[in-house]
Amino acid sequence: MPSITVREHVRAPRDLVFRLACRIEDIQKYAEPVQKIEIVERGEGYVVSAWTVLLQGRPLRWTERDEFDAENFVIRYRQVKGDLAKFEGDWTFLEMDGGTDVTLRVDFDLGIPMLAGLLNPIATALTKKSSEALVRAIKQQAEEASGA
Repeated sequence: MPSITVREHVRAPRDLVFRLACRIEDIQKYAEPVQKIEIVERGEGYVVSAWTVLLQGRPLRWTERDEFDAENFVIRYRQVKGDLAKFEGDWTFLEMDGGTDVTLRVDFDLGIPMLAGLLNPIATALTKKSSEALVRAIKQQAEEASGA
């Protein structure tokens, strides 16, 4: 099962970086294969969203639940239904060196064992590229907002 970890140091306060990352609906602006994100439900400390992402021209769809732990500066997410056998991970935000160290972890399983050798490297590369673009976009927004 593929796993991706992206780390970035952001020269901005942790609470600002965390708030920007909680804006799930903005992800489609920064992650190229993401075609659509629709907020299905929003509650105290969580969001449920429906996603459409292209993988080699084929749409993958899922619904995920993101839980926001503002006290510990952690976001956990997991697929609750959809095309993937598994899609989950977390964001962590640690105060470090006058800024925030952001870590985004993504674990997924396409659920197609016969094609895993072919599809997993492609899906991993696309997911890593999208994750890096997303973290960089949050970094840029946070640093601009904080004057860094």
